[in-house]
Amino acid sequence: MVMLPHRRRAFRGGSGSPGNGFLVESFNGVTPTRHSFDIASENIGGVAFDPTGTYCLMGIYSSASSGKRRCQVFTCTNPWDLTAGTISSYAAGAPFGKYDWAIAIEWINSGGGLITLSDYQHSDMKAWTTGSSYNVSDCSSNGSLFLAPANTSDPWRYWRGKLSANGSWLSAMAGHGSTGSLAFTPTSSNNAKWRKTPLGTPWDLSTADKVDNDEGTIAGDKWGALLDTSMSATIRDVTYSPDGTSMIVLLYQYDNPVWHTFLVQFSLTTPYDIATIQTDDGPLSEVELDSDYVPSGIEISPDGTKIYIACYSSGSDYIYRFCSVSGV
Repeated sequence: MVMLPHRRRAFRGGSGSPGNGFLVESFNGVTPTRHSFDIASENIGGVAFDPTGTYCLMGIYSSASSGKRRCQVFTCTNPWDLTAGTISSYAAGAPFGKYDWAIAIEWINSGGGLITLSDYQHSDMKAWTTGSSYNVSDCSSNGSLFLAPANTSDPWRYWRGKLSANGSWLSAMAGHGSTGSLAFTPTSSNNAKWRKTPLGTPWDLSTADKVDNDEGTIAGDKWGALLDTSMSATIRDVTYSPDGTSMIVLLYQYDNPVWHTFLVQFSLTTPYDIATIQTDDGPLSEVELDSDYVPSGIEISPDGTKIYIACYSSGSDYIYRFCSVSGV
């Protein structure tokens, strides 16, 4: 990773405040630890940990034929430390198909299942049941949900989403791209969209109520002072702060030859509920974490002291661990 001088940094007090004091700006200027992984000649996608920090679930982004790895589990020797450990299991072949790319990923039901999100066609989110806890080598399909219409030119084609802590609803976000992409232009004339989709049965994607959605937009000029208004921004992943009182958006802008990676934090009046997102005053907190790799996924430790960002470039796959100097 190449850490470049920050072009701008800013803190803006939004309409709410995080209940546990978590602010992404506390990671400003932190030099990360870089961990390299063999992703079977594909690209790393999402990243997720179990609550104890023992099992790191890595999504794999691959457009290759069926039989390639779609996700794998790295079991850490020491909690939250990717320095030492082993690839304890991986999923390849049936029931995972050619287009089951794990762009975004998360554990559910105490390791008894996982959720994957694919960019293929219309943001296909799928649930999987594991054969044993935190072991993905023997998964079975357990429902799916399409977040976008099956239209490759739809401007809201690519979504990123995260289930609430109790699995009762999905919070998702997409950037507006005229040719169907995650990118948006950070000006007042362009925006990103958020959506809340209730689930009739917690964790069961097949019970999603796609009619009773809450939706809204975030105007381009509400994305904060860090973004360069001359370049499009691309949303890569979303997650919650440790207590759910804010939504963290991972995005980047490409300024050849460098990808500028940003974390933008918005307050949620009701924990884990994106329908209560506060954007009128702009971000609650934001930080630029420059790298020469494409960011693909984010995870935050429960105590808020560590952020993990998965990145890839030309066959090289890394997870960067940032530890907050403020120790929040």
